[in-house]
Amino acid sequence: MEFVGLFAWLGAAIGAGAIASSKNRSFFGYFLLGFLLPLVGLLIAIGMAPRQPAAAGAARGGGFAVVFPGIVLVVAVVVVYLATR
Repeated sequence: MEFVGLFAWLGAAIGAGAIASSKNRSFFGYFLLGFLLPLVGLLIAIGMAPRQPAAAGAARGGGFAVVFPGIVLVVAVVVVYLATR
C-alpha cells in the first residue's frame, strides 16, 4: 500500500517537472518543488505561462540532460526506500 502513495508522490513531482519543461521552464526546479510539495508544485506548473526563448533561433537543447537528474533522484529514492524496509 505504501507503493501507491510513493508512486503518486513521485508521479506528481515528475508531472510538475514535465509540465514545466514543456513550457520552457526548469524541469529540476519544478520537480524539486513537486517532490517537496506534490500538489502545490503540480498546480503551479500547470498555472505558469510558457516562457519564450531568449533569441529567435535559440532552442533549449539536451532533453535527456534535463530529465536525467530527475530519473537519478527517483531511482535513489526507491533504492533507499527498499533498503530501509
